[in-house]
Amino acid sequence: MLLQLEAAKKAGLIEKETSADGKRIDLALRSNEHLLVVEFMRPGKPADFDHLGRCRRYVFNIRDRVKSLSALEIKRVTGLIIADKLLPCHFL
Repeated sequence: MLLQLEAAKKAGLIEKETSADGKRIDLALRSNEHLLVVEFMRPGKPADFDHLGRCRRYVFNIRDRVKSLSALEIKRVTGLIIADKLLPCHFL
């Protein structure tokens, strides 16, 4: 849990630990050397480019941390966002 909290802070998903609406990993699944981080968006709330970027940084931060924790034997960390809708990105 500490690893998740630290990565969420670095990715800008939470501002402080005691935040009433603090963000956290919704689900983390592990199969052998693979850790899958799943984020569920609130029903009706669309995911936007900013949210995707924060979640991407979150996964990168977890990857960096697990590299130093060799006892975990995690070789791959990936992320999945589940949302009702994805807002279009107009600058790409």
